[in-house]
Amino acid sequence: MALAMPFRRALRPLLVTAVAAIEQDVASFVGQGYFVRGQMLTPDTVQTELGVIRGNRAYQWPTGSAVDVLLRPDDVIHDDTSSTRAKVLNKAFRGADILYTLELAGGTRVLSLVPSHHNHALG
Repeated sequence: MALAMPFRRALRPLLVTAVAAIEQDVASFVGQGYFVRGQMLTPDTVQTELGVIRGNRAYQWPTGSAVDVLLRPDDVIHDDTSSTRAKVLNKAFRGADILYTLELAGGTRVLSLVPSHHNHALG
């Protein structure tokens, strides 16, 4: 399965410092999604395993700071022509959509909500 960059809209995921207790509290509040490790490049851009993500707001962390970017399933867009590939770990049929749990080459996991006519096998 391929993942597309850039995302469908300006980045709306949350950036939080990499403190486990904060991650758990925030994750339980916002619902489905995975944190992707990143490094601040500018106040509104983060380098991640998925590439450079530009945010829709500026953050106060210094350049080079380690941050976590929360990506929700609708932030990760399916694209068969993308060079970014992921292993399908799990899929859950949701009527018109399939919720995929994906693993990137570096081991990072993300969720992607994809129209059900894009049916990919596990593995």
